[in-house]
Amino acid sequence: MSSIADGMTSTLTYKKHFLDGTLSSLFCGFKQFLQQSEQQAAAICAKTLLPSLSSNALRILDVGAGDGAVSLAFLQTLLQSARISVLQYVAIDVAPDLVTAFLRLTPGFTELRVNPKAHCADATSFCPADSPDLIVAFNSWYGVPFEEIQRYRTMLAPKGILAITLSSRSSITTDLTTHFVEPVVVSEDLEDYLISVGLSYRKQRIYSQILTKHNYVKEGMLVAHAKPLFRYLLRRPTGMLHDIVPYLESKSENYFQVPQDLFVISA
Repeated sequence: MSSIADGMTSTLTYKKHFLDGTLSSLFCGFKQFLQQSEQQAAAICAKTLLPSLSSNALRILDVGAGDGAVSLAFLQTLLQSARISVLQYVAIDVAPDLVTAFLRLTPGFTELRVNPKAHCADATSFCPADSPDLIVAFNSWYGVPFEEIQRYRTMLAPKGILAITLSSRSSITTDLTTHFVEPVVVSEDLEDYLISVGLSYRKQRIYSQILTKHNYVKEGMLVAHAKPLFRYLLRRPTGMLHDIVPYLESKSENYFQVPQDLFVISA
């Protein structure tokens, strides 16, 4: 463990992290590997949120939207409900490359009759022009201070909701980073915060039904197409990947399904 952690930055702020060209490139490979899993999780979130929506014509703010693939999957499921339409979809991300990638998906949003507006912006200072009915943050709040939740609640339209997903401590993505590199924020930390400030919330645990252990490790070796994920989690472009195989082989199947929690917080 120490040989991997040696020389690593002890604390990476989210903005510095995503503006670093090497780490940003690794992050894109990481997201590509998990894309189908995260899209499925977003679809489950959409179905879960439908009964909580107070408006049929929504203004949505997407915080940390990344390359837009997860956002698009969320909307595709949400708009299967005939009663829902989207008046406005604003997406923000701190990484310019990801905002550019998001804009490349504009035709997919247009097919859903949604005209997205994507901005390169810092989540700790961004303020939307209009009050959203729904704010979503799919696995993006780990780099934003929890105190910002209060500010985002004040942005919401009356009866609006803030929906945040974060991977749990039992997830491969957080466990490996914590074990080999540095502590990272997990859903259990968010729950502790919400309880400490007295904010009411609803929570649902979500597992991917797509990823299995053999997607990552097979016959004592890392699967080749999973290596970008591990390079990002270990914050290393090359080397050291073989060190984690024994650790992975000791884990249960649920660990590989990237369990995460959906938190629904009202205005």
